[in-house]
Amino acid sequence: MQLLAILAVIVHGVVRRPRVSPELIVVAEDGGCVVPEWHTGRQVLGARTRLCPYWISLEFGTGPHRRDILLFKDQLGREQWTRLAAVLRRVRIQ
Repeated sequence: MQLLAILAVIVHGVVRRPRVSPELIVVAEDGGCVVPEWHTGRQVLGARTRLCPYWISLEFGTGPHRRDILLFKDQLGREQWTRLAAVLRRVRIQ
């Protein structure tokens, strides 16, 4: 039984593995975003975008094409983090 449970966890991890994060995310002063790797053009941030002291969750798109990116403070330089947080606050993302 334990072997079956371990196998289920491994299969779940392989099947549900998240995609590789994009190399570049461009966020404009008005909150519009472009992720060049996705070839989707300019998108607005969704309602589930969240700004917290140590992480930022960005929601892109709607419906079946909705994607989320989670950024941690240590993934960005201090200046990049400060600018991104300021832009998100300005466009009233909480």
